[in-house]
Amino acid sequence: MYVLGIVLGLISAAGSSSAYLFSRLHALRHARDAPDQASWHGPLRLLVCAHLYLGVVCSLAALALWPRGQRVPADLGWALLTCLGVAVFYLLANASLFFALQRVDASRVAPLLGFKVVVLAMVMRFGLGEPLSGQQWVAVVLASSAAVMLGATGGRVSTRAAALVGGACLGFVLSDVCISRMVPAMLPAGIAGDRASGGQRMLASLTGMTLCYVFCGAVAVALLPMVGFRDKRPWRAAAPYALSWLTAMVCLFSAFAIIGVVLGNILQSTRGLLSIGVGVVIARLGHHELESHATWGVIVRRIIAAAVMTAAIGLYVAAEVGR
Repeated sequence: MYVLGIVLGLISAAGSSSAYLFSRLHALRHARDAPDQASWHGPLRLLVCAHLYLGVVCSLAALALWPRGQRVPADLGWALLTCLGVAVFYLLANASLFFALQRVDASRVAPLLGFKVVVLAMVMRFGLGEPLSGQQWVAVVLASSAAVMLGATGGRVSTRAAALVGGACLGFVLSDVCISRMVPAMLPAGIAGDRASGGQRMLASLTGMTLCYVFCGAVAVALLPMVGFRDKRPWRAAAPYALSWLTAMVCLFSAFAIIGVVLGNILQSTRGLLSIGVGVVIARLGHHELESHATWGVIVRRIIAAAVMTAAIGLYVAAEVGR
């Protein structure tokens, strides 16, 4: 089961990298097809269309996975509240991310998401009052240095884009905190988190995931009048993103259940390296509208920075596990 969790975590990273690329493609197509519309319209339209797809699929899955009989959580209200927290912070993070991808290549945004270890440290230290170890502060410095290095390679990342990535990191951190509460809350009554089997935790995690996307789908329905639904092009454009993201999330939530949120996040951080590799291939194929051309020197510096970011996340969470 442990090996399966690692494999699922890596598949999730690959799915996330693909989704970011499809988001970038959607942003460029929207700018081309609707140049007169407000800048917020494209990201909002992708958010709505993709999460309507996800909401429909996950509604059907939730009906199949919904706990019955002895599988009902002890505190169903708390379990649903944690799912709602995951959904709210996730939507806010994705909205920030989509706006960032309007302005910056996916191969630069994805590694910068590793900066969330810095955001996590700030939340833990100043928000929750928990002290950080020396190793964790080293990780914070490494992650900050890697983010600066990534921002300086291939042209400066604008302050607005950097702020949007920071907002996405904060949203994902808070969503992860809710996930860590959601999985044990979704376990059947009488089964503590440390006594649950891998299968029980995976079922609880996937059930919670489907409920999160049901909430997201409901929000998308409410926002649908703002983006319209008669034009078929945005629906077609959002489908690849939705499929990639659903694959990534099924694998990620399963990995969280098997190997924990900590190691799952380390594996997820490899999406930065994957995105850089995919970006190089796309640029070399001549699709410069998706990925700007970069010299090999810039590419090597990006790879080094992404590797440092991944190492920083590993240091941080290893110290957390060792407490």
